[in-house]
This record gives sequence, C-alpha cells and structure tokens, in this order.
Amino acid sequence: MSEGDTVECKNTDREIWRERGGDYYADSIFVTERGGVEINCGGTVYVKPIREWHRLAGGPYQGLSQGGISDRLSNFDDWGDRIREPS
Repeated sequence: MSEGDTVECKNTDREIWRERGGDYYADSIFVTERGGVEINCGGTVYVKPIREWHRLAGGPYQGLSQGGISDRLSNFDDWGDRIREPS
C-alpha cells in the first residue's frame, strides 16, 4: 500500500442515540463491537468501557445504609446560604 491509498472499513459500532436524526455531526452515543461506549460531543469522541463511564459519573450509588442520602440531607440547611435570588 502506498501513501494516498484508501482502505475500506466496515463500521461495526451500533448507534443508540443521536441528538438530531440524520445529522452526521450531531452529538451521539454508540456501542462499539467490543462493548465500549463511544460518546461524540461537539466533534470530540471518547470511548471507554461502561464501568469507566460509571466511575467518572460518580461511581456506585451510596444508599441510605451507607450514609449516602442521610449525609447529603444533613447539609440541607447549609444550602440556603449558597442560594441567592437573581438581582
């Protein structure tokens, strides 16, 4: 193969969501042949295993037994100090 030759490839990714149907440049989500999740946003594409996306999103849910919600609710009174009405 020499420089400038083209190679035909088969796209094995499965599209599961597209912001605007039929728009090739729209933000989209695919599942790759190997099971990775591919997110295209603004023309930049990241591919990661589903567990890595989950970890980036905050990891496992912390239920009541682990103090997840109760810890968050104990700080509820402090939220009022941070919320301001628009001027």
